[in-house]
Amino acid sequence: MQLFVAGMRFALAGVIVILIRSLACKRLVHPAPGNWGRAVKLGLVQTGFHYMFYYIGLANTTGVHSAIITASSNFFGILIAVLIYRSEKMTGRKALGCLLGFGGILVTNLAGSSIAGGSLFGDLMVICASLCSGLSMSMTRKYAAHEDAVVLSGYSFLIGGIGLLLTSFLLDGVPRQVNLPAILIMGYMVLICAVAYTIWNVLLKHNSVGKVAVFGFLTPVFGVILSAIFLGEAGQALNIFTLIALLLVCCGILIVNVHKHTARQ
Repeated sequence: MQLFVAGMRFALAGVIVILIRSLACKRLVHPAPGNWGRAVKLGLVQTGFHYMFYYIGLANTTGVHSAIITASSNFFGILIAVLIYRSEKMTGRKALGCLLGFGGILVTNLAGSSIAGGSLFGDLMVICASLCSGLSMSMTRKYAAHEDAVVLSGYSFLIGGIGLLLTSFLLDGVPRQVNLPAILIMGYMVLICAVAYTIWNVLLKHNSVGKVAVFGFLTPVFGVILSAIFLGEAGQALNIFTLIALLLVCCGILIVNVHKHTARQ
């Protein structure tokens, strides 16, 4: 069911982004002939594989735990940009920030069962999702140099969403129960996806991966707070080991952010 929800969310978000961009341009927009392959690859990595791993992992771990592990996607994004795409340079501050961030992730995984709250399998799936997210940052920055970032976003959402829907149908069949609250929640999620992810991809087009990834480091902070409020995980949110993990991640955020601020001066 989670894959179906994710697939519908991104497929509909893709349709909305494409329609809005088409209305603005007064024609049906689509990737240039040579960019369809880029849209497909980005859709599979940023949306398809990313959310397939993420929802499988989320079903086997807690919101607090997954929020902190998900922060690794930003560090993966920086490392991939430096080591694989070579679009940025690694500095001492950037390396220290990454080490502190991964230290926070290790604390949550090694502190004991009271923190894990799920399973090793669930944690590994969320880490795989984070790798896909980190890889998609560099892919977006590279591909958006050859294509309208909004058009690229719309079609990558649509392609990735269709992939998730097909996977859901193969594994679980067609959902039979749909109600008004579910439709309203889906509409809310679609709008968030269409707006937030499109802005994210546009930012990646015009800024370095490291500069944009800094803001993604706030995910574990909001994730822990919201999990404590809505999922009843206040015990984990207030656990000393989780707080230490958050402190390490936030120190990594600060160090990378200070580096970027200093570089601009």
